[in-house]
Amino acid sequence: MAVFPERRTSRRAQWAKRLSFFAGVLFVVAGFGHRFGVVDTLAFLSVLGIVGMLALLGLLLAISGFSRLWRYGDKAGKASLAASLMSAAVLAPFLIGAFCALRYPMFYDVATDPVDPPQFERAASLRTARMNPIVPITPENARLQMERYPEVRGRRYDISADQIVQALETVIRSRGWALSGSLYQAGMPEFVIEAYAPTLVLGFPVDAVFRVTDEGGTTFVDMRMNSRYGRHDLGDGARRVARFMSDLDAEVTRQAKAIVDIPPSSGGEEDGVD
Repeated sequence: MAVFPERRTSRRAQWAKRLSFFAGVLFVVAGFGHRFGVVDTLAFLSVLGIVGMLALLGLLLAISGFSRLWRYGDKAGKASLAASLMSAAVLAPFLIGAFCALRYPMFYDVATDPVDPPQFERAASLRTARMNPIVPITPENARLQMERYPEVRGRRYDISADQIVQALETVIRSRGWALSGSLYQAGMPEFVIEAYAPTLVLGFPVDAVFRVTDEGGTTFVDMRMNSRYGRHDLGDGARRVARFMSDLDAEVTRQAKAIVDIPPSSGGEEDGVD
């Protein structure tokens, strides 16, 4: 009777699975911790570096496990496959980030009017030395932004500044942002409203400011977003500004329609009958 040698279990494949799954768990736990304010942003960025290295190492070990399976018949297929899938899932955001870093210009400060952007009043005082400074947008960055992001532009509305403030606050709150300050007073020809606008998924801190200019018969709105950390927002700032302004358009339209659709009071008719 033929005796077949017992297949060896690949230690590389087992370690690949352990490292990749640990990287996945660490990414999720740290992400939730940062999103809800438990983990500091700089600490979270350091954890992301560790996560990326662990996932990459797990992928390399998984490739080695597949090699052992092919060459020597070791038990490595299931563990290597699981490690490969997990590592790919963990590394996907890093690859997307690298793609965006190459595709989009290196901005962390985006405005609808980059030549004369709205000015932060309160956010600047909240920045520490470890955060990005709030400085004027350079002429080169202003030119590049207008060239690459033509959709990022201000809006002119045929309604009063008071109505614009209501629409702005409605859209700000609908996005889960927090008003961090308002210099608005009725009758002012120009004023700014500031908000804390963290990113949706991982909660990276971002400050936003809105400049409202009362032009008499019309009102003009400008917007600016400035990330507290990182020299490159990966195009997220421009996307968020464009989406916010589109949502503001919709809210202004909705409020105007609500005013038009208000039914007449029945009290006047009854008085007229009497």
